[in-house]
Amino acid sequence: MNRPHVLVIALENRPRLHAVAEHIRLGATSAGAQVRCVGDADARQETVLALLDWADGVTFGVEGHNGTLAPGSKNFLEHTASLWQARRLGSLLVSAFSADPSVESASARSAVYRTAYHWGSLVSADTPPPGHDPRVGRAHGARLARLAGRLAMARHRPAIVAPAGDQGLRSPARTP
Repeated sequence: MNRPHVLVIALENRPRLHAVAEHIRLGATSAGAQVRCVGDADARQETVLALLDWADGVTFGVEGHNGTLAPGSKNFLEHTASLWQARRLGSLLVSAFSADPSVESASARSAVYRTAYHWGSLVSADTPPPGHDPRVGRAHGARLARLAGRLAMARHRPAIVAPAGDQGLRSPARTP
């Protein structure tokens, strides 16, 4: 079995958010995933989009800003249109996390989930509670890795092809 690809994105420059991201990375790695992390400093748009295309599962570290996503995260999500139009995001597993217990952060996570639904992705909304014990972040990463691995295996199975001349499903004839 190939190792699942997990991407951890934390685009806001907040130390607590990056600490949670590190615990998630450790958990995904311990579950056998190949993990890449993207923080604010190395967030070149093209690089992050390439990693998003590479990933089987992604978790977004987000914080609220006036009741919605912070500008950096919002800008990133708006630039995923090329991957969405190419139908490259439909089989991606998406989750989100934050380090802040505010209602604004819950709204930001909801915005990520709405975007993922728009992409046609699967959402794992088992968000670690803000200010959590590091073990919870590691468990979140491990669960993301396991689910992404299962999803990747299902996605890479050979397609079942119907025999030549098969007309598919037929509805029973109606009787008058």
